[in-house]
Amino acid sequence: MESINNIGLLSVGACVPEGRFQLIYSHHAKVINFSCGELIVSVCTRDYCPGAFRIILDADLLPELKTFTKLKHSIIFDSGKPVKISDKSIYLSLEFHLVPERVILQKNIEKSFRDFSSLCSPESIYSMVSSYYRDENTFSAVLANSYRQGIKMFRENEFENAVKCFKRKGIGLTPAGDDFLVGFLISIAWMSQVQKNELSKILKVIFVASVGNDPLVNTFLTQAVTLKLDEDWAMFLTSLGTKEDESLGWMTKIISHGSSSGSDELSGFYLACSLYCNDIGLDY
Repeated sequence: MESINNIGLLSVGACVPEGRFQLIYSHHAKVINFSCGELIVSVCTRDYCPGAFRIILDADLLPELKTFTKLKHSIIFDSGKPVKISDKSIYLSLEFHLVPERVILQKNIEKSFRDFSSLCSPESIYSMVSSYYRDENTFSAVLANSYRQGIKMFRENEFENAVKCFKRKGIGLTPAGDDFLVGFLISIAWMSQVQKNELSKILKVIFVASVGNDPLVNTFLTQAVTLKLDEDWAMFLTSLGTKEDESLGWMTKIISHGSSSGSDELSGFYLACSLYCNDIGLDY
């Protein structure tokens, strides 16, 4: 396998702070997650899109990497030579602004939701809460019931109790319920920017209730509430506010995250849209 110091540097997230990173939180073939205080910085292969807390390398698989040091204008992997960070390689999260043509936003969200409902993973939360389980005692049936209760509580503005129905519930590196909460927060934070709807109090209550002791989940939640989003999510949201709706391609990229993680995030996103997007009609 090629040496880490011979691999090109494609992208460095603007939220990656300067300093030495040597505590590995989790190690996988295509991503190594390093602890960064209470959050995570990820070193990834080119399979991953640029992100605020990501360093993307031009590789199919990651070589052995034990530590790296981020300087102002370069990165040192292990004890190798400094790799220059060019201006064009710095990933800056997109900013979102008021969408003046509200009808376009509404139509695009409604259309993208129809696309999502036909493309989402059958293991996603949206699919689970829409399914009938003959045996209500199975793991999936119990989970689905918890998710349904959470959705009901969100609709009744019982935010903290609603979060409990999702938080740390599910399987995977990030449980499905946490992915749902990430998408829910993205939706609320985004709608606060693109439409005249004051949602900051709701956003804070749900964020505080959602944060736990998993730094990877906390990183995703922090990105959601601050809109420091990875490229695919940022471009998906941007496309929803334009006449030339290109959301399907970006949605497909999000759905490809994990076995159902992307679909679970979108499950939360569309529930929040159905609750807080002005004059929108979603069959959720």
